[in-house]
Amino acid sequence: MGVVQASSTNNLPLSKMQIREAVADRWGILVSEPWVRRFLCRHHLHLRTRRCKALSDKRQGMEMIANVKGFLYELNDFLKTHHFTSSSVMNFDQTRIVVKGGNLTTQRDVDASKERANASSTRNSTVASLLTFAAANGSIFMSVYVLKAKFDEEGGSDVNFALQRATKVNRRSWPRFFTWMYTGFVNAELFGKIIDLVTEEWTTRNPGLPLLLFGDQCSAHMSAETLERALRRSVFLLYLTANASHFLQPLDAEPFARFHHLWRATKESYVFDAILSGHATRNSLMAAAYHSERRDFNPQVVSKAFITTKLWPLNPKVVLDRAFENLGVVAPGVTVRDEARLMAAETIAAERRRSERTAKRVSSGTVAEQRGALHSPYLLLDAARKRAAEEEAMSAQRRARKAARMEKKAAKLESVWGKPPVRGATTRRHEPGTGRDQSRNTPLGG
Repeated sequence: MGVVQASSTNNLPLSKMQIREAVADRWGILVSEPWVRRFLCRHHLHLRTRRCKALSDKRQGMEMIANVKGFLYELNDFLKTHHFTSSSVMNFDQTRIVVKGGNLTTQRDVDASKERANASSTRNSTVASLLTFAAANGSIFMSVYVLKAKFDEEGGSDVNFALQRATKVNRRSWPRFFTWMYTGFVNAELFGKIIDLVTEEWTTRNPGLPLLLFGDQCSAHMSAETLERALRRSVFLLYLTANASHFLQPLDAEPFARFHHLWRATKESYVFDAILSGHATRNSLMAAAYHSERRDFNPQVVSKAFITTKLWPLNPKVVLDRAFENLGVVAPGVTVRDEARLMAAETIAAERRRSERTAKRVSSGTVAEQRGALHSPYLLLDAARKRAAEEEAMSAQRRARKAARMEKKAAKLESVWGKPPVRGATTRRHEPGTGRDQSRNTPLGG
């Protein structure tokens, strides 16, 4: 049972066939598939079967380890000159509320630079996106609901909404804001407005104190204008390593998972009440989300998420250990838990080698073709290689233009704020013999 749980912890749950292979490799016993079903039934309180989607290859490469090391080095270097309290360190992330086949699910936002980047190609209905700002001391600073609506040519729209009665102001409550977008998720322009609102709220509550915000590398979060406005108010936005937020981001550790679980448990009763009362089901789903948010985001869960990821207080060793565990690289130990993790690592490594062998036998690509046209496989591969080369050249040009824009922004900021001092350089406030540091050889009044 520990092997299966350790595999799930490493973000690669085992299938029934892999459980049989693990038993055969470890103990030399060939077990049947009915034995695996009986095993799962005996431990139904701790194990369950689900349909799952494997992590992308980018999240399982050794390049991710190098990126995590670079992130930790830069963060340590930054914290040597800047100091923050647990209340001034926050993580922001967003999740989508999606109606899918009569069920309510959550989906992860990965890119919002384009107008339809996160729109699903299937017949799913995005109800809203929830953007949460959680602090390391366990409190929720702010949450923003981004709902979906259609707008006219002038950018206006009549929207219907239904809000629950707000709770009394206390230490457990936090401000919530609502906005409407065509796609139902955050883009770069809206995120800039949200950061401005967070900055204004923070400076009002805590004047003179800096704020540190951790977020993922979604392109909507990385606008140069937004960063410039935030820096002027002592608000620092640091972005986590790409393809590592599933084990490095606190909100992904437990809060959003509990939120989704409570959501599914409560939405049925809200939908049934809406049907009996004749109200819109869409409003009942939002009410279920609001109810689940209040119950889930409590100080114990939020603070535990920061402790689990070791993002704050920062523990580079534990963060690196979690990164290696994600790749299945675990050193053998003496405890039962360590042995279970080692077996899970062996299974993960075997599956990765099998996946690499399979990938070498497959050639894929993208081509533009006309309907009904016939192509030989060799011509398809040649056309795909040419298109890939053209896209790579265009990507290089875009990266060069983006680097030029960033350099121009940096030069503009340097002209406004001045060149930062060189580390280690010191300047005396008064020359010897002048001011408060008068030399002993200088007579009084001289």
